[in-house]
Amino acid sequence: MADANSMLIAGRSGNGTPLYECVCPDCGAVRLQDKRKLGKPCHPCAMKRRATHGLSNHWLYRVWAGAKARCTIPSASNFAYYGGRGIRMCAEWLDNPQSFIEWAESHGAKRGLEIDRIDSDGDYSPDNCRFISHEKNSRNRRNRGVTDQEVKAIKAALSAGVSCRKVARDVGVHHMIVWHIAHGNTWKDC
Repeated sequence: MADANSMLIAGRSGNGTPLYECVCPDCGAVRLQDKRKLGKPCHPCAMKRRATHGLSNHWLYRVWAGAKARCTIPSASNFAYYGGRGIRMCAEWLDNPQSFIEWAESHGAKRGLEIDRIDSDGDYSPDNCRFISHEKNSRNRRNRGVTDQEVKAIKAALSAGVSCRKVARDVGVHHMIVWHIAHGNTWKDC
């Protein structure tokens, strides 16, 4: 990709933004673009690339895209807990959402369920993933931090009128764990 600093300005947009001559890497068309689009395909080619798999509106595509982002995009909100600590997506799924969707549909994926890595230190791969409820997925976190006995103690303290923050301090867990228990979001069966 050419560096905008080493290229000559070929024109300016209506608002004065410098424009450079760009060659589309797909079709070879020459066009004027701002520096953000240097080396990227022209609009028709970008739309053609985007539409190649036709899956972007499938709900499992969003599951796949979220898992991939957590593993590969350093600016993703949870990258530190996934890609940042070595969690990857298998080669079979990495650039093939169709493969992921086919696997998911044949392995119990339903709306309302979440993808879960069986081994929380393992990669996103067919042998390490399943679909489970949010409640079960919440219990499967590396940092869940409470046992069934602690949950019973938390519920007893909450029913006695103790605040979530005080219960969290007393038990030694994050206050949001207590909040979720208090609101019936997790650990309903204890």
